[in-house]
Amino acid sequence: MKIPFCAVSILTILLIGILCYANSLHGPFVFDDIGYIQGNIKIRDLLNLKDIWHSLPDPSRFIGMWTFALNYALGKYNVFGYHLFNLFIHLTNAVLVWWLVQCLGDIPKLATRYTRNDINWISFIAAGIFVAHPLQTEAVSYIAQRFASLATLFYLLSCCLYIKGRAGSRRRAVFLAGSALSALTGMFTKQIVMTLPVMILCIEFLFIHPPAAGGKRGWKIPWKIVIPICLFLLVVPALYSFNVAARFYPEGAVTSGSHRNDPLSTPIYLMTQFRVIPTYLRLFIFPIGQNLLYDFRSSLHFWAPKTLGGFVFLSGLFGAGIYLLRRNPLLGFGILWFFITLAVESSIIMIKHVIFEHRCYLPSFGFCLFVAVGLVTVMQDKRKRAATVALILLTLGYLTFQRNVVWQDDLALWKDGIEKSPHKSRPYMNLGIALMGRGQYLESIAQFTTAIKNNHVNYGAYSNRGTSYFALGRYNQALADFNKALEINPKYTEAYINRGNYYGKIKDYARSIQDYNKALELNPQSPEALVDRGNRYAHMGRFDLALKDYNQALAYSPKFAQALNNRGDLYEHLKDYDRALADYTKAIALDDGRANYFIHRGNTYAKKELWQSALADYNRALALSPNDIHAYARRASTYMKLKNYRQALNDFLYLQRRGVRINPKYLSRIKQLAEGNGL
Repeated sequence: MKIPFCAVSILTILLIGILCYANSLHGPFVFDDIGYIQGNIKIRDLLNLKDIWHSLPDPSRFIGMWTFALNYALGKYNVFGYHLFNLFIHLTNAVLVWWLVQCLGDIPKLATRYTRNDINWISFIAAGIFVAHPLQTEAVSYIAQRFASLATLFYLLSCCLYIKGRAGSRRRAVFLAGSALSALTGMFTKQIVMTLPVMILCIEFLFIHPPAAGGKRGWKIPWKIVIPICLFLLVVPALYSFNVAARFYPEGAVTSGSHRNDPLSTPIYLMTQFRVIPTYLRLFIFPIGQNLLYDFRSSLHFWAPKTLGGFVFLSGLFGAGIYLLRRNPLLGFGILWFFITLAVESSIIMIKHVIFEHRCYLPSFGFCLFVAVGLVTVMQDKRKRAATVALILLTLGYLTFQRNVVWQDDLALWKDGIEKSPHKSRPYMNLGIALMGRGQYLESIAQFTTAIKNNHVNYGAYSNRGTSYFALGRYNQALADFNKALEINPKYTEAYINRGNYYGKIKDYARSIQDYNKALELNPQSPEALVDRGNRYAHMGRFDLALKDYNQALAYSPKFAQALNNRGDLYEHLKDYDRALADYTKAIALDDGRANYFIHRGNTYAKKELWQSALADYNRALALSPNDIHAYARRASTYMKLKNYRQALNDFLYLQRRGVRINPKYLSRIKQLAEGNGL
């Protein structure tokens, strides 16, 4: 039985995508992943929609945040699940690219210009380039940029369903309702879907709207279609209470996040995009030198050669797109799609970072369509066409696989960024954070110092360097850095918490509480500040205030594992063992990757003389942290209670090798018991 070309196309597209991203599924959380996912306690309850809604300043990203909550519910912080979800979205988008070209080819106006064989080839080539192009890696391998890929899914799906609904199908109402629902969902995923109504109107009036009698174009506006579509233009502004300017045009001077000290304003941002967009196009054609954090200067003068040249080039390209709509409609539509879908992030809406590769993800369909139509138009010989397409896809796939090697490791990612943007501050700071997470504090301090050298007002680098100094016991240097961070940004909550922890360490509890109070003044619902203040109160013996803070933290975030663990510690200290066990068990259910949670629960089981349960917890703790001497000591004592002297002896000997002093007489007695004497 002959397999249909369409089935072969889709299976090939999926296989290409899987092979390209097979080495990206275990990459760690990096950059915005830390804030959006790993450190975001508001996504730890899948059913707490209110918390998820308020987990970011932008409510238009609710759907994306909910999918992170879904990933957390299924696998907590196992990155494999997050990456697999991203890859699933990317593969779905590739299939939607294929389907959208098929839908466009079914429109009568286009069906007369392109044969079914041509449409099949165009759809396959466009989807193949889309799934294999290395410029897509930032939207796929970078977990937090799911916003871009998921929004693209709803965008493409809405277009496909709209065309099917307008094709006169019996299920017209179902398709149009699905298109509307997909559009609405996309607008709650990322703001880029704001251009969808414009794109739908372009499809309607360029391809679908029927001609008038006599062959003349009928421009009588179908208001029943246009008005509902136009209403969708209000959805994203409504999410900002129609005060978009307050979100994107802050008062006072704004500096670029893409080049140190460069000013930003609406005209400057727009002029800079005249250079950014050609950079995107260059990366589409020659995807070499990709970078997560570009060091990109602002364009301060329109008449500067590169700015003016970019404007002339882009104007000519847009004009060519309009011209081609008559001669080769799909070719012109590809250009039009690119400009329209890029308009939100590359026009007059000012964004601190002027360039990011993931912004090309949705516009890339236009590029892929343009290339596909061009190849099919120019190459009529099927064998040459197939060979050329195979060569293009193999090259792109190889480059994607190689780019994903960088995304596999956060150290490699930031070293790559430093190599390509050596004068920026953020790659050094992020490399420092990655090193700090590995306990390499001295190495992290060197990176934070370079970050500060590149940007002396990088308060985050000061605060993080202070944290590394603190971990090394260099408290005076830590305090100096926390103070400097707060001098630069007196509203930096994290620095107040860090300095509060410093004061707590030196037992200056009054100043410690004062800093936590300031952090809570800036962010009244900060569970971290509440838990840390509760810890200080506990150290002061103010158990009532400590319990109040832990309870308040859990009221704001019921699934904050650290708050549950610390409240469990307090209950354990107060000899309320049942409540302590309940809190430890909840904390472990939420985060079973922390050895100290198991040790604490094991200690409480031991106090209740539940020795087997205590032993199980100490074993779990050592599985997570094989060199934890506290777990070994507790387990050794538990083995003694269970009269398993051989295992107790092994643990005590391990502790002795680690330098822990053990009474020789006691150790000798255990050896005798282990050998069977005195039983």
